Order: sequence, then structure tokens, then C-alpha cells
Amino acid sequence: MDKSRRYALHDKERQAIRLYRRRNPHIQQRDIGRWATKEFGHPISQSTISLTLSSKYAALDSLRIPDKVQGSARVRCGDVPALEAALNEWMLRLNDAQVNVTGDMLKEAASKLFKTMADYAEKEEPRWSNGWLAAFKTRYSIKKYRQSGESASADIEGTRPRIEELQQLCRAYKSQDIYNADETGLFWLMTPDTTLASAPQRGGKKVKSRITLHVCTNADGSDKMPLLILGNAKNPRAFGRGNCFIQNLNFRWASNKKAWMTGVLMVDWLRWFDSRMSGRKVLLLIDGFSAHKTALDMLNNDELQNTRVEILPPNVTSIYQPCDQGIINMLKVRYKKLWLQALVQATFDDTDAFKNTTILQAVHWAIQAWNDVPADNISNCWVHSQLLGPRFGPQKQPEDWHQIEAQECAMLMSELNISAANLLGLESFLHPRDEIVVDSSEDILSQVAESHSQVEEAVEEEEDMSADFDVSISHHDAHRHAQALILYAEQQDTKADQLASLRNLQRQIFQARVEEKSRNRVQTTIRDFFQAQPQ
Repeated sequence: MDKSRRYALHDKERQAIRLYRRRNPHIQQRDIGRWATKEFGHPISQSTISLTLSSKYAALDSLRIPDKVQGSARVRCGDVPALEAALNEWMLRLNDAQVNVTGDMLKEAASKLFKTMADYAEKEEPRWSNGWLAAFKTRYSIKKYRQSGESASADIEGTRPRIEELQQLCRAYKSQDIYNADETGLFWLMTPDTTLASAPQRGGKKVKSRITLHVCTNADGSDKMPLLILGNAKNPRAFGRGNCFIQNLNFRWASNKKAWMTGVLMVDWLRWFDSRMSGRKVLLLIDGFSAHKTALDMLNNDELQNTRVEILPPNVTSIYQPCDQGIINMLKVRYKKLWLQALVQATFDDTDAFKNTTILQAVHWAIQAWNDVPADNISNCWVHSQLLGPRFGPQKQPEDWHQIEAQECAMLMSELNISAANLLGLESFLHPRDEIVVDSSEDILSQVAESHSQVEEAVEEEEDMSADFDVSISHHDAHRHAQALILYAEQQDTKADQLASLRNLQRQIFQARVEEKSRNRVQTTIRDFFQAQPQ
């Protein structure tokens, strides 16, 4: 190895270095340099490693570099790498929606992205010439294809070979190692009377408050992954400053202006999912939603070390996707039952449910609803999807939980003096059509602009009905309420292990209260000492 000779890193090598750092987040740069020198066969300085890991080359994380250019050729990231990454995702998502994309459309979208993304606020807009377009298509391996026939239409029989292929693949995995993930929208403060149109709506603005739930579970229901909840505020006020109130909750939070899944967010989730599967080999089945496809396109071929990802056939996921066979439905119905119970309780307490319910409470309900979904029902949904094939044999007919949950919601609605006889109204409340959002090209453009921007823009805080909402509880109040809860539990003949948990919580609160008083006493003693000193 000639150490006196200078070597220029190629983008494929820089890409590998960035990937190596993501897989080893705590490794030092000099160790990365040693690895890269051994891997590529020429010396690489620490300054080169530092530059490669900087934001200057962040676009390489989503850039597809054809194998043929590896070696002597170099693929330039272009002058606007973040914009081009966003433009590529926009194009892929339109392709997935079966919208024809032309070169002129790419130029127009690039211009809109440049005006939208904060990264380029102080820069002069480039000329979106044919030369730039050709270079962009080369960087992302984009070619022109002609659509033919009617392949875009749903063809259930045509998907049979793919389904049989997936069934064969599933036979190579145990039930606990096969996962399915999907998203659903949730209007977390939608009220029954808005769908039944019985009266003017109190807090009608809040009805449109929307979050997205990303749900993932394995085939036997033994591993319900923590929910990924997407909102439109980076740090909702109700979460408390610094997210101190959500650190111990079993969920993940992400945000963008549309509160919807994007390719970048899906990449982050896939990397997190793969890290959780360390020491295992699992199969993850997802549908062909454009953000999913874009995420897979952004990942390097060998980046997921523990997870094999397979895409379900298009247009028939409502038939074959387990999450669509009732798993998401069970989660959402349970959430809305909790919301109805809060509305009923508010009538008893003569309080305003809208004023007292925040996004933090919605998160609590979503987590509780997800935890309450039975593993047996999840397993039945997987069997009903046919993806697992006939290996389980005849299945026991599950109880009609759809009907049971709907009846319970109807009873709660009747307590609110809302006519539950209107089954269409009940169905509209439980499964509103507007929760299924179909993005327009403009919506997608704004989403990808935000998700690929290196400069963070301020995201609107989730509006609270109460401006003076305070989530802080003192140790004194917490101890008093814990004691009342224990007395109530004893009167209700509560199980011994549940009582033990409550008493343990009370002891923890008491200890925290003692430590707080001790700190205050020490501070007071120190203050009095210095105040007593002669001036």
C-alpha cells in the first residue's frame, strides 16, 4: 500500500462508511478509518472520515448508486442533494399511485421544492435545465417506461402466484418470527354527534385533529411492537417540557405537518425494528404504500441484518394483509370506546371532555387499546389472511368481537342521548371514511419537502382547548391519591398482586417526597447560614 499516494473516495465508499457508522453508533472515527482502510485497500485519513460523516454527504443515505459506477467512476450528489432525494421520493409515490410522471413535471416539482425547503431559503434557484434533469435521472437510475395493458386494475387471480410464493416463504419461519406492519389514520377527538349530525358541534375544530398509528405485530400475537404514533407537533405541549412525561411509555413518537408516514420516517422505523430483532431472523410483510417502497429504495441492500422485507401484492392488501383483517379494527374500536367512556364520565362530573383531553391522553388510550387486543384474535386474523397457508389446520371460530365491541359503543352512545339505532351512524363513528387519507401530488410534495430537509422548520403545536392545562402533579397530591386508590381497591376485593403493585407505587412516591423535603431542608439551612453571616 503506497501511503504517499493520494486517493479520492468514491460515493459508494462514502456510502459504506456512513452505513458502518449507523451500525456502530458509538465507534470512534479513527477506528472507522482503520476499518475503511482495510475494507477499501487504501489509506483514509480521519479528516476524510469526519467529512464523510458530516451533513454534506447526508444525501448519500438515500442515493442509489448503480454497481457499474463503483470503482473508477464517481457519481456526484448534485448541488441540491436534499432536494433531489425529496424529488425522487415524490416521483416514486406518484408512480405507486399510477400517475404518469414526465420530465417537465419533475422540473416543476423541483422548482416548488426549492421554494418550499428551508435548506435553500437564502440561495439562488438553479436553472432546471435538461442537463440537470439528465444528471438527476442518472443519479437515481430513472428510465422511461411505457404503460401497457390494464395491469393497474385489481387482479386477484393474477396475484395468486405471488401469494403462493409468500406462503412458501412463511413456511420457513416460525409464527413468532413473521411480522406485518401497516398504518391507519385516527381522528382522536371525533365525536359521535359529528357523524350523526344531531346538533351543532362543540369543539368542532378539534374533530379534525388527526394522528397516524403505525401498527406491527407477529403472527401468533406474542410480540405486539410498540406503536409508532405520528402527529403534527414535534413536542406537543401536553407531553411536558423535554418529553419528560413520555419517556416511560411504550411507544415511539414522530411528527410532520401532515401527521403521515413518509419514506424517511419509514427508514428510521425499519432500522429500529431491525435492531430490536438482534440475534433473530425475521420476515416482515408490508404493503406497497409509496412510503414503504421509498424506504426500501433508500436502504442499502445489506443494511437490514436481521430482517427480510417482502411487499404484498398491489390492490388486494385488504384481502391478504393481516392488519386489514381485523387487527387495526380491534385497536381503533377499543380506542373509541375509551373516548366514549370519557365523554360519559364528563357528563357525570359536569366537566368539558374536550377541554380536559389532550394528545397525551390520546396516546395513553391508544397504548391501552393496543395492549388490550388479544393475542388469540391477532392469530386468527393472520389465519384469515391466508398468508400462513394451511399449516394450522381447521381453526376454531372466534367469538364475534366486532359485534360485542359495537354493542358496547352503542350503549355508551345511548348514555350520551345519541340514538344508537342508526347503525350507519354508529359505523361512521367507528370507521369514518375520512380516516383513510389518499394523498394528492401536492400533499406528497409538501411531505417529502419536510422529511428530506436538513434544516428543521418549526412545527405547529397541537392545539389544546385549555391554554392553562397543567400536567404536573406534586408528590404530596400523588401520595394522597395513591392512598385513596388503595382504600378503594381493598373495598372492591382486588387481587393480592394488584394491591401489592399499588402499595409499591405508594412507597416509591413517599420516598420521592422524603427526598424532596430533604433537599429543600438542606437548601434552607445553607441559605440561612449565609444570611446570618456578617456583611
